[in-house]
Amino acid sequence: MNNEGYIITTDKSGQPMPTQYNLATGEWVDYHPGEKKPYNCGKCHTTGYSEDGHQDGREGIVGTWALPGIQWERCHGPAADHIAAGGDPSLVEVNTSAELCGQCHIRREATEIPAKGGFIRHHEQFNELLASPHADFDCVTCHDPHKKAEFSIKLNCSPCHSSVVAAFEGSTMQKVGMKCTDCHMPAASKSAVKFGPYQGDVATHLFRINTDPTASMFTDDGAFAKDFVTLDFACLSCHKDKDINWAAERASGIHSLGK
Repeated sequence: MNNEGYIITTDKSGQPMPTQYNLATGEWVDYHPGEKKPYNCGKCHTTGYSEDGHQDGREGIVGTWALPGIQWERCHGPAADHIAAGGDPSLVEVNTSAELCGQCHIRREATEIPAKGGFIRHHEQFNELLASPHADFDCVTCHDPHKKAEFSIKLNCSPCHSSVVAAFEGSTMQKVGMKCTDCHMPAASKSAVKFGPYQGDVATHLFRINTDPTASMFTDDGAFAKDFVTLDFACLSCHKDKDINWAAERASGIHSLGK
């Protein structure tokens, strides 16, 4: 960010300059090169955000906030009374609803799943959850919200899908190390980079797989995803030398394949 609060997208001469660091690849890449890019990320990346004004008087920053980052009070409410009462837990807001997480983990309308370039867009998975068979779940049903995403899983699939898990145990796919999430939560979303035509860098939360080889996961204009994962993402991100018809022929009975 420069002194006026705009995100830096070029060097001093106006030439594009790699200012985005991609955690997935360890590379510096261009970010909206050449644009005069305001910092409008505060709503979801700060605590105590207000749309009014400009943080520190810098015109490129949209809004103001009390604290940087997602801190305790962003999810649990103001803490002054809690502290003044010597840590009275009854004065702490505990909201476990998916809607609380969805205040930030959302893009555009909750009833839409924005897409671009053949992938779901970014990390806003509340949209996907609402379109999935798990629409009545809270995020904290499966995740510990106090841990980083990849270390936060506290509930796997077996308590709810015991018969499928039993069928999968000892199958060919299970023996080679495949997990439920590899197929039902493939990286059909892209935040920064894609690793292949059917492999982005964020796991989808749609879960449902459509095994029809003619099904399209996206609307005709590619602007939105539908409420299912297709076999190209579920299968061909690993089986790169095969095609979708090959995948469709093997989809039935895949959980117990080889048993």
